[in-house]
Amino acid sequence: IRDKECDWSSDVCSSDLEGQLISFNAEASFEIGDDIILYEWDWDNDGIYDIETDAAGATHQWDMPGSYTLRLRVTDEDGSSDTATTIVTVLDVAPTAVPGGPYSCNEGEILTFNVSASYEPGDDIVLYEWDLDNDGINDVVSSQPVCSYSWDSAGLVSIYLKVTDADGSYDIVVFSVIVHDIAPTAVLTTGLSGNEASPMTLDASGSTEPGDDIVTYEWDWDGDGIYDLIGSSPWAQHTWYSPGSHTVWLKVTDEDGSYDLTSSTITIEDLDDMDGDGYLDEWEEQLRTDPLDPYDVP
Repeated sequence: IRDKECDWSSDVCSSDLEGQLISFNAEASFEIGDDIILYEWDWDNDGIYDIETDAAGATHQWDMPGSYTLRLRVTDEDGSSDTATTIVTVLDVAPTAVPGGPYSCNEGEILTFNVSASYEPGDDIVLYEWDLDNDGINDVVSSQPVCSYSWDSAGLVSIYLKVTDADGSYDIVVFSVIVHDIAPTAVLTTGLSGNEASPMTLDASGSTEPGDDIVTYEWDWDGDGIYDLIGSSPWAQHTWYSPGSHTVWLKVTDEDGSYDLTSSTITIEDLDDMDGDGYLDEWEEQLRTDPLDPYDVP
């Protein structure tokens, strides 16, 4: 028996690789007189011949590493036969991780990876391990080549993928995902109205950001381009002392520094001061002073 690396006289074939198709040649077998008409090959030496052929050559591959005893039986025209064995050593081959890509997504958006192009020439890949935030800890461990994840911040993210086969051999590949920044959306309640000199609460809690948190709310009460109140709360209170329509501007900013602007018109109702003492009639009535006497003040 002979393959490209096998010397039959030594009874041991040199190393071949798992998953590799190996060619064997038994044409050195001979019979004095008759011709050899049958070659039978038992790839695992279990006593059952896996291939019967009239040709001296055969091919086979082993999908697991190890030492295998190969048995050959040759038979001539008279029915006489002879057997011989040799040992084939099959070496382990590590799998190859193939990440695919390129990959990109928006912050807060779910991205699905498919690394089914990863391969192992012999065994099956049995384990896929994913470190999706480059912290050295596997975030997903699965027997499947598909994984989904989302990131709350924009930037270039390094992904570590480790694939392991049935022999415990593995391969690691590092690849990148581009996470695009998405600005927040400022939302301010519209159609509000109130009375002059009465505090009003404005609500911007409907503002959204798909990834990061909104960290700053800036309020411009009079539309002059100068923000009068800056804070982390989506609720703010303000008092207008003049009736009419007032335009309020809101700016929301996320952790990446991205921002959005919106405005809302506030209608302030006029309250009378009939005696001109600077105190609204409604107030004087509540405080039991005369709204018609400029000298009767609270």
